[in-house]
Amino acid sequence: MPTIRHIYHQQRSSTCDAQKLNETQAKLDRIEGRQTALEASVDTLKTSVDREGETLKAGLASLEKLLEQKEAASKLLQAKVDRIEGQLAGIAEALSKAIKNLQHSKFERIGDRLLCVGNNSRQKWSLAEEACLQMGGHLATIQNEAELAALEGKLKRNTPYWLGLSDLAEQGQFVSVATGRPAGFFNWRATQPNNFNNNDRCVSLYNSEMYDSVCEDAEHFICEAAF
Repeated sequence: MPTIRHIYHQQRSSTCDAQKLNETQAKLDRIEGRQTALEASVDTLKTSVDREGETLKAGLASLEKLLEQKEAASKLLQAKVDRIEGQLAGIAEALSKAIKNLQHSKFERIGDRLLCVGNNSRQKWSLAEEACLQMGGHLATIQNEAELAALEGKLKRNTPYWLGLSDLAEQGQFVSVATGRPAGFFNWRATQPNNFNNNDRCVSLYNSEMYDSVCEDAEHFICEAAF
């Protein structure tokens, strides 16, 4: 038969077990509460991420549409630019032709070529070449006897005219200003060229004969067309 002490110890042990059970249950309840709160937080975060994802998708779609609109506008602008450039090119070509026609009108056919006799102006040799360039040509290089004979009737007597020949690059080597190559035809005056005082480097035509003359002298000039 159990003693009173034994019964007391059993009752005390049962009470401790009940307390431990209650404490464990309380811990479990707290853990479950935390788990429930965490799950709620996860659900809230997931909802927020989904909402932000939809917003991002909408933003990307809007951006793509905007880029497509800009690309279309860019293509349209480029088409306009191309059209304007084409029109400008046409205008430039027409203007170039008009300038050439205007330049061409200053030349006349003398012999087999287009020449212009500058009877109304006197220039030093370099400025005479610039004047010919502005007309669309160069100082003339006479090709042969026939051309010289055809030209003679257009020139004033006892008047010098610059030709497109000089030995400025190398003394004694008279080359064409238009080609840079030696001329194929000369009709020198007797004793010419003489490079008088080592200063006669440019060729002039005087009464159908050629002289080496001082390049700084102001003379009439003859141009040949470069087209």
